[in-house]
Amino acid sequence: MVAVRSTGLALDSVIGRLDVDGDGVCIVPDTYLKGLLAVANERFEENSKRITRFCDLLLGSVETPPDMEARKKSKAVDWEDASVRRERKRAEGLKRSQELMQQMNGANI
Repeated sequence: MVAVRSTGLALDSVIGRLDVDGDGVCIVPDTYLKGLLAVANERFEENSKRITRFCDLLLGSVETPPDMEARKKSKAVDWEDASVRRERKRAEGLKRSQELMQQMNGANI
């Protein structure tokens, strides 16, 4: 497990407060909010670039043993979509339930 932390792109700004009734009140003009939104979007974009660069470097530094390539290919073939798996598991459960009911009915006779 690895944790990677960076504070270089952090953004903190007070933009509102709660009034006595607990309702949120904006205390900055709309132009300021638009400016904050632009800065936040730029930082998200830069963060995405950093994540991509980090993943590329990490994957490039790890050598995959030859037998792992075969496993990856076989897993790719065995992989099933979550909805397909859910439906398969549901059908298997219904089949087991029906078999159990048949066994119970056969034992009662």
